[in-house]
Amino acid sequence: MNDEINEQDRSDEIARRLGLAAVQLCTVEETCKLLRVSRWQVNDLINRRELSSVKIGRRRLVPLADLRAFLDRNLIGAVS
Repeated sequence: MNDEINEQDRSDEIARRLGLAAVQLCTVEETCKLLRVSRWQVNDLINRRELSSVKIGRRRLVPLADLRAFLDRNLIGAVS
């Protein structure tokens, strides 16, 4: 876990040095944990294009901003 955190810190630092906004990406497994649903359900959301994703090599990643947008679109009983 610490290696993952350090790797993310390094990625963020490189992005800052290049003047780029760091894009935060979640694996499908991390997305499952955040939404508290199964891997099948996340893949179904991706296949139905309800949740955006990007494929890099063999990895499927979900942009955190798109995950937040998905939650905002599907929030029930929100107070304005």
